[in-house]
Amino acid sequence: DWELMEKISEALKDDPVIVSRAISASGYSLFERASERLKADKEFVTSILNDHPNALIHASEELRGDKELVMTSFKSGGEYIFEYIADALKADKEIVLTACKLFQISYEFDGVTDELKADKEVVMAAVKSDISALKFASEELRADKELIRYAIPNDDEFYDENGNRLHFGSILEHLSDDIKSDR
Repeated sequence: DWELMEKISEALKDDPVIVSRAISASGYSLFERASERLKADKEFVTSILNDHPNALIHASEELRGDKELVMTSFKSGGEYIFEYIADALKADKEIVLTACKLFQISYEFDGVTDELKADKEVVMAAVKSDISALKFASEELRADKELIRYAIPNDDEFYDENGNRLHFGSILEHLSDDIKSDR
């Protein structure tokens, strides 16, 4: 557990078998206490991602910028890693679309590049995963009637990232002034 990883020697924190077993027994957050060498070891990180896809959060900065590892993590269920990936990957359309299609991306969408916030395909995927992502879209797209129609659920209600039921009026704060005044 966490306390044990605090107390063991640096040599044991560098042992892939010990660290892998600790992660298997107590979860990916223990990877934070592993040696820097293991956090930067692509082979080791790859070996734990299938069962612990969010472990990438604690991998080295270089590995959090590795597109292959990020995609592996996403496809294995790494729903929490988006905010931790390298900024360069937040500019990668394939990465952002994959995250939007697999997970609920709302506040994390604020971290993508302005170029992708102005890309209709990307914004549509983001608002499909979470309507709250609309507030981070470009002004132009927040005025796009097709996108707004797509974003508004047919049953005139939707849920926020905490599962709370919201009503159509809650979406108005995310729309452009032009759309708000268009009747």
